[in-house]
Amino acid sequence: LEVSSNDEDPYTLLWQADSTITISYQPRLTNGTLVGLYGVTAVTSSAAQADRSRVMWSKALQPEAVPRLNFQDIGAWREPVLRMVPTRDSLFVLKTDGVWRITGESPETLRVEEFDRTIRLIHRRAADVFDNQVWAWTSNGIVALSEAGTQRMSEPSIGVALQDSQDNIITLGVSAPPGGCFITGCINQECVLVGVPSSTATGDDAVAEYVYVFETNTNAWVRWTIEDVRGAVEHQGTIIGVSGKGDIFFQRADTVDKYYLGVEV
Repeated sequence: LEVSSNDEDPYTLLWQADSTITISYQPRLTNGTLVGLYGVTAVTSSAAQADRSRVMWSKALQPEAVPRLNFQDIGAWREPVLRMVPTRDSLFVLKTDGVWRITGESPETLRVEEFDRTIRLIHRRAADVFDNQVWAWTSNGIVALSEAGTQRMSEPSIGVALQDSQDNIITLGVSAPPGGCFITGCINQECVLVGVPSSTATGDDAVAEYVYVFETNTNAWVRWTIEDVRGAVEHQGTIIGVSGKGDIFFQRADTVDKYYLGVEV
């Protein structure tokens, strides 16, 4: 029987046995909750869904093997991990209560460091890696995170334009964020896309009204007139996305002034 902590909330009891066992447990807190099932007996915790802030890792070179105790709780336990983005030397963990950085050469040497508690990711798809930096749409606008620190990318050029949509996403919260909010980086095309949903959009079926693109060859933001965009990804050096009308679009490498081509599917 292992007790993670009897003095803090939440705390967890773990037990293991080769055969069926029965445990009678009275929670320390009123209305304590049983959460999670391991074999025949539940894991007991003082709060439901207490693992939303937990990062787990597998054995080295064995991605299918994740020991139960290979985990690290990061930040406030009520705030979920929304995205984890790797760079060359770090794994950035982005949450609604800040950003953490995980480094180390092996599972035994992993080190978790608080990177910046003022940066809060606003949407689970609003982060991507580009040129060894994590680009993220946060409560502070668009930022680029690296081992060297944080750089604000949307100020002053598009900060005001993003504000209404940003406030709407934050107000809705992570349980009902609007679709169409995304960030996609593409090294070959030397740009980062930011999908901006309507300032009144709700639910996963919502789409972006337009897309802002940061072009690294000019270090400037431009606005694409693609409408009803659900999301986009980088694939083999090309940006591919899907619109809310069932079209696909991709960035054209043979033109300068036309960035996409719509194709009916």
